[in-house]
Amino acid sequence: MLMEGRVFFYAWWLLVNGVQNYLALSFLLGTGKREKKRQIWGWISISLIMTLLALRFPVSGMFFVHILLLILYSRWILHMEWEEMAAPMAVLFTIATFAEGFSALALSLISTSIEVPGKGIVLQLLVSALSFLAYALLLRHIQGKYGQILHRPSLSGLYLLLLPCACMVAAVRFCLRLDSRSFEAYLSRLGIGAGVTAIFVIGAAALIFFLILESFCRLFSLWEEKQKALQLAEQRKGEGMYLEEARRQNQQYASFQHDIDNHLLVLSGLMTGGAYREAERYAQELSKRAFSLEHLKTSGNVSLDILLYEKSDCARERGINMFCDVEIPQGFPVEDPDLCALFSNILDNAITACEKEGGRKPFLSIKAKARGKILMIEGSNTFLGSRPVREGTGLGNVRRIAGRYGGMAEWEKRDGIFRISVLLCPFTKENQPSA
Repeated sequence: MLMEGRVFFYAWWLLVNGVQNYLALSFLLGTGKREKKRQIWGWISISLIMTLLALRFPVSGMFFVHILLLILYSRWILHMEWEEMAAPMAVLFTIATFAEGFSALALSLISTSIEVPGKGIVLQLLVSALSFLAYALLLRHIQGKYGQILHRPSLSGLYLLLLPCACMVAAVRFCLRLDSRSFEAYLSRLGIGAGVTAIFVIGAAALIFFLILESFCRLFSLWEEKQKALQLAEQRKGEGMYLEEARRQNQQYASFQHDIDNHLLVLSGLMTGGAYREAERYAQELSKRAFSLEHLKTSGNVSLDILLYEKSDCARERGINMFCDVEIPQGFPVEDPDLCALFSNILDNAITACEKEGGRKPFLSIKAKARGKILMIEGSNTFLGSRPVREGTGLGNVRRIAGRYGGMAEWEKRDGIFRISVLLCPFTKENQPSA
């Protein structure tokens, strides 16, 4: 009977810790876009082995060993960056400490004030189940409300969360001796009054923690909104320049076309009169003036042609081979500012990546074709280094514009090449895109 009880006890803690570690790693990975099932199950296996060892050979400091292993696993197996996992991990272990502290104090108070002979294991399992439920609900709440901010590696200011989190974790664990082998005896000596006081203190610390978390996330949310507004203003300014340049080129082209007959009459008269050198000089001057949109006209969209020409010049100046095959059907319902912003972000990211290339000739390619009512855009470029591609401002703008037209954007890096695919489906959108 004793053996059956021990087996059940072990099985229960393996189940609870396994699910808890699954939730922890899912929270750490954020929105799930980077979730890799094999790696998650690998971490669960490691955590179950740690649980068995802790149950069989109780030692002090297993919590901090757990932190260290999760950091190393996230960095070297999941390839997460330090700044990407710092804030989520600080929140994760703070919540875990609060849950463990409440559970230990509640169990101590109940066992001290209520006589439950022979029901100690049942009581422990019940308290641990309630503690686990609270832990899971809190993680879900934090992920839903603050996840978008916590998993932004660009917000380096989130490192400031580490200090209050570390202080709270250290204070709770040290004061309750949660990592000591004698913590049960210590808690049993606290008494009901001290135990209730400790619960209120931890509750106050938890409240302060959530206030800090709310303040940090709101502050950085406002900061991000301000940055986006500034970027949008710069983007609109750039789009206005492209459109203004397109209008100017159109005017030059229309003026040249209007006078072409007169120019041909002059050339014909010079050649008829034998003034071949004058005719050659006149023709050369016309050629200079004729450098207009006719030279750039490749995509079918005047504004986009200007952008592609300027980006091609920029790439050529930096020694980057650029291949362009873009065809936009006449009347395709994508607004010029959005189309220019989409291609501009793709090409700017590609040129920046190619500038960092070393040891081989950098290149970039941009293609766009319409397939029925869908516009397919594909870009590729050389990409130096083994670090994973993170969604920054440029890729974020691409995804946002694609979503505005009922489409999507996906990208990957493989064998030193970055590839991005964008689909625009404006005919499936009921609402018109807004600026």
